[in-house]
Amino acid sequence: MRGHAADKPAALSRLLARAEDELGTRLFERDAEGVHPNPHGEVVLAAARDITRRYDQLRADLAELLDPGTGTVRLAFLDSIATSLVPRILHDFRADAPQVRVVLRQEPGHEMLRGLASGLSELALIGFRVLLYELLQAEGMTPRISFESADLITIEGLVGADLGLAILPEQLVGASGTTGVPLTAAGAERVIGLTWRTDRSLPPAAARFLTFLRHAGPFD
Repeated sequence: MRGHAADKPAALSRLLARAEDELGTRLFERDAEGVHPNPHGEVVLAAARDITRRYDQLRADLAELLDPGTGTVRLAFLDSIATSLVPRILHDFRADAPQVRVVLRQEPGHEMLRGLASGLSELALIGFRVLLYELLQAEGMTPRISFESADLITIEGLVGADLGLAILPEQLVGASGTTGVPLTAAGAERVIGLTWRTDRSLPPAAARFLTFLRHAGPFD
């Protein structure tokens, strides 16, 4: 044991000498009373304490993110369900997991797929929709597409300016003087699906959100 204890000062001395060599300056003064930091050493010690504090905070932050009860879910969704389906889902999920934070990304379908691929989103609510021209063609009409937009308010405004027609959520109808007609034709519906990457494991909070949706609903 004495030999092991005697090795500790020598090992510490070698460590300090290595730090001074790598940083290119003397950091500590050695005298009969021991080793004391000089002004350069005080700067290094302050930086070391800051690194230690940041590392401890990093571990705490990661632990929170990876906790299914307090972590973060990154969810992407279509603009068309922003005021209908998404609020209902989040309302019920909040009751199930009140401490989980949900970061929302509202974007077009092709952007959601990119977000999933890059890791910006973990889950995405995507609509597999019946296109407007398919419904019109079933009635013997062929539409001509003149304007396209991912923003539903813009689309409603274009219709209000007598520039065409569009399929919109009921709550957006009338904002610009438009008139809504309920769709009753067979097949005039879309299915909203939840998608995620299967080549990697979902973080615990996202996995909890997925499990919740599998057992919740239906959300009409």
